[in-house]
Amino acid sequence: MNLLKNEKLRNIMLIVLFIILTIVFYALNNISFDKDQQQQQESATAAKDADEEEFEGIEGETEYIKPEELDDYVMKAFLQELVGKDYTLLINLFELEMLDKDIGPMSEEEFIKYAKEAGEKIKINKELVIARVLTVEVLDDGATEYQIELEFRDGMKKFISLKTKDGKIITPIESMY
Repeated sequence: MNLLKNEKLRNIMLIVLFIILTIVFYALNNISFDKDQQQQQESATAAKDADEEEFEGIEGETEYIKPEELDDYVMKAFLQELVGKDYTLLINLFELEMLDKDIGPMSEEEFIKYAKEAGEKIKINKELVIARVLTVEVLDDGATEYQIELEFRDGMKKFISLKTKDGKIITPIESMY
């Protein structure tokens, strides 16, 4: 009988211990969860505040490029368009006098055809894999001259010299063929 009482007492103590441990575990888990939620809330608020601080002006507003950076942007656009397959933007980067054809009277289809022909001539009808600027020189007249290396899939390289001024390419397009 004494043995039975001890066993019942032990079972009751185990049940009480289990209940206490469950309550403690649940409480600690909630405290930890609350801290995580609070930290996430603070992080989200901080990120939102940082976004608001960095952004000035109206969303969707036109981005203005500094005049001294304009030629570099034109060069980057030229190289990006040359690597691609649609050369219409590439042609629009040139001063009109630097093109080998008058694009004014062309229809849209004729212009697209001309742009494709010119782009392929510059790339010598090969697949361009790397286009890099080797040197940049600011000239006395305010123009910027770039020495460019074009590397093609077959390993062949082509070097071209390109001048930009006031956001337009002022090198005749024929010199790149």
